[in-house]
Amino acid sequence: MVRNIIFKLTLLILAVCLIVVSCGQDPILKRVEKEFEDGNFRQVVFLVRHHLRRGGERNPRLLFIAAESLLKLGIEGDAEKYFEELCGADSAWAPKIASVLQGKAIEYMNRGVNTSGRRFIIQAVNYDPNISFGEYDLEAGKFLMEKRDFNESIIFLDRYLSNYPDSSGAAEAMINLGSVYKEVGENRKAIAAYRLLIVKYPISRFISTATWNYENLSIQEAEKAIEGGELGVAENMLLSVTKSSLNTLNLVRAYFMLGEIYSRQMFIQKSIDCYEKVLKLNLWSSGRYSERAKERIEKLEESK
Repeated sequence: MVRNIIFKLTLLILAVCLIVVSCGQDPILKRVEKEFEDGNFRQVVFLVRHHLRRGGERNPRLLFIAAESLLKLGIEGDAEKYFEELCGADSAWAPKIASVLQGKAIEYMNRGVNTSGRRFIIQAVNYDPNISFGEYDLEAGKFLMEKRDFNESIIFLDRYLSNYPDSSGAAEAMINLGSVYKEVGENRKAIAAYRLLIVKYPISRFISTATWNYENLSIQEAEKAIEGGELGVAENMLLSVTKSSLNTLNLVRAYFMLGEIYSRQMFIQKSIDCYEKVLKLNLWSSGRYSERAKERIEKLEESK
């Protein structure tokens, strides 16, 4: 009888303990989640700060909700401190943090508050380099370019052009992409970006800059190609310049280099024709290109 009573009491105590444990399982977290759902963000912040001051557990979910609440209250610096602590303890939270910051960035950009929007763009990218801002990927790419984060900038500009190829911002994305490729030494990719802009948007406000960069980079890359024995590649680049350029100096340089290429290939008359175009274009007959072109013509005429 006594044993039976003891057994029942034991079961009762265990049941009570389970209830207590269950009810006491992160009670602060449950309350904070409820307050957050109800939009009581100040109460959330108060509860979390009070909990932490009393030495309470720094539960990751608790920190995340507190940071979100701080953002909604406009207390952005404190929010970022919580996010940093959270990600420092467990990097698996980085995508979720980036998603929150992404939303804040887009919210600001939609409202035309570009300075704050850009700040949150950078913060979001720091947590997730591959995050997208939709139509604001162009702004992200431009801002990253200004900060000289060129490789990151390429990702956003490329994605913008892939998703919005015919948008009003496409030409701007192309000119910026060309500039970024130029900065990282990818000149041929820069040339392709400038060329696409010239062909697709001939009346764009960026056309003169794109044309100038396109022609100069094409000539530079043609010089490198000639040095590397890629005569066909150099020829195509230079011919493209001669077909579209309105810049006399660039035409002179291009035709002179074509003369050099055809001379190496033993296309004597084609080479002479190019050097003669240099003379016609280069009105200052004492210029270095004119003098060298005359010399080349004389030697080629002798070799006929």
